[in-house]
Amino acid sequence: MSESSQTDPVPEPAAEEDGTQSEASYRQLVDNMSDGVAVYDAIADGEDFRFKEFNRAAERISGLAKEKVVGRRVRDVFPGVESLGLFEVFKRVWQSGDPECHPMRLYEDERIALWVESYVFKIASGEIVAIFQDATERKEAETALRASEAKYRLLVDNQTDLIVKVDAQGRFEFVSPSYCRLFGKTEEELLGRTFMPLVHAEDRKRTAQAMEDLYAPPYTTYVEQRAMTQDGWRWLGWVDTAVLDEAGQITAIIGVGREITERKRAEEQVQRLNVELEQRVRDRTAELEAANKELEAFAYSVSHDLRAPLRAVTGFAHILARKHRQSLDEQGRHYLDQVVANSTRMATLIDDLLEYSRTGHGAVQTRPVPLAPIIAGLRSTFEERIAETHAVIRVSEPLATPLGDPTLLAQVLNNLLDNALTYSLDDRAPQVTITAQRRDGWTQLSVADNGIGIPPEDHEKVFQVFQRLHDQDAYPGTGIGLAIVAKAVQLMNGKVRLESDPGQGSRFVLMLPTADGLDMGLETV
Repeated sequence: MSESSQTDPVPEPAAEEDGTQSEASYRQLVDNMSDGVAVYDAIADGEDFRFKEFNRAAERISGLAKEKVVGRRVRDVFPGVESLGLFEVFKRVWQSGDPECHPMRLYEDERIALWVESYVFKIASGEIVAIFQDATERKEAETALRASEAKYRLLVDNQTDLIVKVDAQGRFEFVSPSYCRLFGKTEEELLGRTFMPLVHAEDRKRTAQAMEDLYAPPYTTYVEQRAMTQDGWRWLGWVDTAVLDEAGQITAIIGVGREITERKRAEEQVQRLNVELEQRVRDRTAELEAANKELEAFAYSVSHDLRAPLRAVTGFAHILARKHRQSLDEQGRHYLDQVVANSTRMATLIDDLLEYSRTGHGAVQTRPVPLAPIIAGLRSTFEERIAETHAVIRVSEPLATPLGDPTLLAQVLNNLLDNALTYSLDDRAPQVTITAQRRDGWTQLSVADNGIGIPPEDHEKVFQVFQRLHDQDAYPGTGIGLAIVAKAVQLMNGKVRLESDPGQGSRFVLMLPTADGLDMGLETV
């Protein structure tokens, strides 16, 4: 054997370099971990432990530099560590070799206060390794979440509205206490069951359709249904909203309901009242139709049964006046003149009564009615009376165009002009002003005079049949003319009112629907 073969082998430099590089890689890996890593030696037979390694993340989490930690006992570095129960974990792992997870616990001293959780294990060299995380933010988030859930639970538990959550098949996943109270059931009795059996059979189809509508935008519906509660059938109104996942599929349905029984009862009562009102209107209409028929029958009787004897009386009175007037003394002639005058007045009264009964008897034909031709015709009709009384008829132009029946409107203006010429003052000539203006979608037609005027307490009375305010000797008339005006205006869906004071003249104002668009270019008031 050669001399060289008896020499001890020399370690190869490559092996030492590999070990050094491996250790460097290990340290670089540990230092760049996001979790804190600490390595401990056991001392005093596992009763205490001393830091051997402390990575950068551990420095960041604890706020302590590595050189201030390595080589020191754990109790010296973290005086309150025993409160975490960490030594017991270290000792069990050191003795058994089995790794353990240390749950999240709060550590506090004068420097730091943080929540930590650790994974502790033993390595082959006998050292203890702890990998730990700063769980403070997660703990705070969990605390805030629990507070939010408690607040939500408090809100839901004390909510009078009904709140439920069901899955896509309608099975209860959550029911509020108010829902349980209404139905007299516990949460356990309801969870996992469907709500449809609680719904009235007549309302299930409508409820199912509302659920179906949740599958299309806006993914919310409103439905009213009757449900069997512990107090019997009650009406509930539900606003249901679908909960969608990222794929747009319904994962749950949130329903917020409210009892609406009293409201539904009120609606039913209103419907009953409407039906009763409609019936009363029909009954009243029938009564009015019957009254109109009686009036027509009366008018017919007046026309046929009274006219014949009246014509006989009038005829004999005229014969007597023509042939025997001179043979009568003054008193006889006076009596004869009274018979002639009153028979003539009676004939006029019958004519006016018939005219009133016939007003609106035919179909009312509503259309735009130009007023200028009607007023021109009235000037011609009243030409002699206008000349005799020196009356002045003024027309304020332009004239708006109302909607109405031409015949009825001509009759109205005829009666109003006749009224103005009749009830004039002795010391002044009649002055009549006719205007027609558009006002708020209506045509305001007015006929104003400077006559004797009417007291305010009689403004409504003058539109009634046979309502006369003066003696026949003072002002002639039958008391029917203005009643015809009121009836005709009503038939044209209009309104009439009187503005007047004694000695100040009268102004009759008619409000009729306007012919919009047909009087374009006219001034608007």
